[in-house]
Amino acid sequence: LAPAVAAWCLGWVGLSLAGPGRLGALGLGAAVLGGADLLRRLRRLVRAAEPSLRPPLDAVTRCLTLGLPALAVAAAGLGSGQPQWVRMALLGLLWGSLLPAFAAAARRLVPWAVADGPARWLQGLIAVQAGLLVLAAALPALPAPLPLFGALAALAWGAGQAAALWHWQRRHGLPNRFVRLLAAAGWAGAAAGMALALAWACQAAGMAAAARAWQLAATHLLALGYLGGTALAMVSRVSATQSGQAQAVDGPLLALAGLLALTLAARLVVLAVGGPLVPVAALWTLTTAGWSAWLLRWLGRLPEPPRLPARPADGRVPPCANP
Repeated sequence: LAPAVAAWCLGWVGLSLAGPGRLGALGLGAAVLGGADLLRRLRRLVRAAEPSLRPPLDAVTRCLTLGLPALAVAAAGLGSGQPQWVRMALLGLLWGSLLPAFAAAARRLVPWAVADGPARWLQGLIAVQAGLLVLAAALPALPAPLPLFGALAALAWGAGQAAALWHWQRRHGLPNRFVRLLAAAGWAGAAAGMALALAWACQAAGMAAAARAWQLAATHLLALGYLGGTALAMVSRVSATQSGQAQAVDGPLLALAGLLALTLAARLVVLAVGGPLVPVAALWTLTTAGWSAWLLRWLGRLPEPPRLPARPADGRVPPCANP
C-alpha cells in the first residue's frame, strides 16, 4: 500500500511544483499509476464486503475508475501543450467521475438521498451533463438543440436536489450540526445545477462570455460547495467515529466549514466583479491545512477494546449466571 500512496501523493506534489509541462505531466502520470493501484485494492475490499453493502460500493468504485482515463488525458495535454485536452479532462473528471461517485455514496450516507428511483434518474442527468460539457469543450460550437437540452437537464438535476432536500427538511428539520453541514453542501449542489442551466441558456442565446462565467460559477459551487462540503462532513465523521469519538462536528470543524463557505463566496465575488485570486487561494490553503491538522488527531487511533472484568483476589472465577 505504501508505494501506491506515495506515488499518488508525490505525483500531485510534483505537479503543483512543476506546473504545466513535461515535468508536471510526469507527476500527474505517477499519480495516475498510484491511483490505479489504490482502486485495484479498493475493488478487492468491495468484493470481500457484505452483500448488502456491495451495490453502492461497486457504483462508487466504477465512478472513481472513470476518473483515471480523465487524469491520463490531462497528463497528455500537459505534456504536449494542449490546454483543450486538459479542460476536457477536468470537466469529465469533475462532472463524470467525482460527482456521480458522491451521488452514489449519498444513497447510504445522506438521509434525503436514499430513494432508489430519484437516485437513478439523477445519475442519468449527471451523465448527460458530463457528456455535454466534455463535448462543448471539444467542439468550437454545439449544434443548436444541445445547449437547450443541457439547460433542461441541469435545471432538472438542480431542482431534484433542492426538492429532495426541502422535503426532508420540512419533515425532519436539521436536528444536529452534522446534518446542517450536509444540508449546506446539498443546497450548494442544487445551486450548481441552477447556475449550469443558466450557462447553457446563455450559450443557446449566443452570449459566450456570460455562458463562460455561469459555467465557472457552477464549477465552483459544485467543487467547493457540494463536493468539498460533503467531504468535510463525511470524512470528518468517519474519522472521528472510527476512533471512538461520538461527536464528530465540534467547534474547530464548524470554523473550518465557515472558512470553506467564505472561500466559495470570495471566489464567486472575484468571478462576478473581478479582482486578485491570491486572497481566495490563501483562504483555500488555510481551510485545507486546518482540516489536515484536525484530522491528525484521529490518525492511527483506534477505539479502545472492551475491558474484561478484574479477576477476584482469591483467583477463583465467579460462577456463570446462565450456565
